[in-house]
Amino acid sequence: MSLFLAIPIPPEIGQPILEQLQSDFSDVTIEWFNPHSLHLTTAYLSTRFMKQTEAQLIEKFRREGWMQQLVRPLPASFKLRLDQLRWFGHHEILVLAGRRGMKCRELRQLADRSRFVLSQVGGSDIGSTWGFEPHVSLGRPMVLPLPDPGEGVFTVTPTKLEMRVDTVALYQRCEGEPEHEYHIVEDCTLGTLIKRAP
Repeated sequence: MSLFLAIPIPPEIGQPILEQLQSDFSDVTIEWFNPHSLHLTTAYLSTRFMKQTEAQLIEKFRREGWMQQLVRPLPASFKLRLDQLRWFGHHEILVLAGRRGMKCRELRQLADRSRFVLSQVGGSDIGSTWGFEPHVSLGRPMVLPLPDPGEGVFTVTPTKLEMRVDTVALYQRCEGEPEHEYHIVEDCTLGTLIKRAP
């Protein structure tokens, strides 16, 4: 079970990227994620060992107005560009991320604010010490070990995602739901709060 803050990726942007990669990686068995669930994760909160339930954390998130506090310092929208394809994390997921160093000032600011917000809600530090970086998870390889990038697996058609960001959302995945299938608990256009029915 987990909660995380992320930028939703519209299917009309994510679908062409996945279709391109399915062709480029045809020699690697990969479980591709649902284009309707793609998102750029900015901070992640594992609730597995917490005393509070996810329902309690979500209620606290809403009651204390953390979504509004998250986006308050940000502009009404900003341009996002991701063009670095690589394996990421102990699950070895194929992700799309920005160039190391996160030159997009607004994305860096959103990631810092997201970590702060979830640390306040969950009562612990979030993703500041274990190498987490904002990314879009695209697929999980079904066969290990993975090809070494030096062997040419990444010499594919240049992959990039460009979009204008104007929405941030709190996502949830519950036990019993398929992995990498999530639903939005609450989202916020940068400047206007929009609540979804639970």
